[in-house]
Amino acid sequence: KIKNWDDVEKYKSEVLPYLELDVKGLKELFEVFNDMIYELKEINISDYITLSHMAYEIWASMLKYHIEIPNDMEKYEFIKQATYGGRCYPLQKEFKSKYYNDIINKKMTYEQLIKSKEFIFNADATSLYPASMKGFEHMNVSYPVGPSRWSDNPSEEFQNGKIGFYKVKFSPVKDIRTPILPRKVNLGIRWSLEDGEGVYTSFDIQNAIGAGYKIEFVDKCLIWDDSADVFGEYIEEFYKLKEESERSGNKVK
Repeated sequence: KIKNWDDVEKYKSEVLPYLELDVKGLKELFEVFNDMIYELKEINISDYITLSHMAYEIWASMLKYHIEIPNDMEKYEFIKQATYGGRCYPLQKEFKSKYYNDIINKKMTYEQLIKSKEFIFNADATSLYPASMKGFEHMNVSYPVGPSRWSDNPSEEFQNGKIGFYKVKFSPVKDIRTPILPRKVNLGIRWSLEDGEGVYTSFDIQNAIGAGYKIEFVDKCLIWDDSADVFGEYIEEFYKLKEESERSGNKVK
């Protein structure tokens, strides 16, 4: 109905009640959610800027370990060199069904395609982040805890299983489809099977060695002597709450 400013005045009597109900509905949602969070954790949601801000503070309050956030620039700059962003490794670079044209031209039905099995099943998984953070039966996880330290014996530290950041020179095998280690070149990130060097996490280096990379440790490394599960208790608590709420039909919880 509202197409210009004159219409705003004309239909004001219809618009204002809607806006009032909109605000009242939000007020009700805010209050019942806040009441539930206070019942569970004795905190008010208005003390936090975002939901993730609140989640972080709840997690931090449950920690039994000291988590170091490096507060000197040397450590910060070294760690920053090992930041390359998220990645995934394709098992098959491309796929095109032999029935592609038939599907596009509507000569083949979806049901017929399913029976042919000539397609890629594109799957998604629920709770992927908490599963990877907590670990599960096929994947154990641990995180560095306590203070970090510099070491001039990176090869020895790596062999001893120390989690951390290492500077290495590497030579990839040439018969793999997807590079394991990226490189930073001219402020950009390049994926290739060229020899290179850079700073990487111990996990990245382990993956590269598993794929056949030759690794040479150089200079110093930044490592942690201790590791632990830092997310398990937090994730378990909220998943149990989720299960309880679903069983009891408590939509707010």
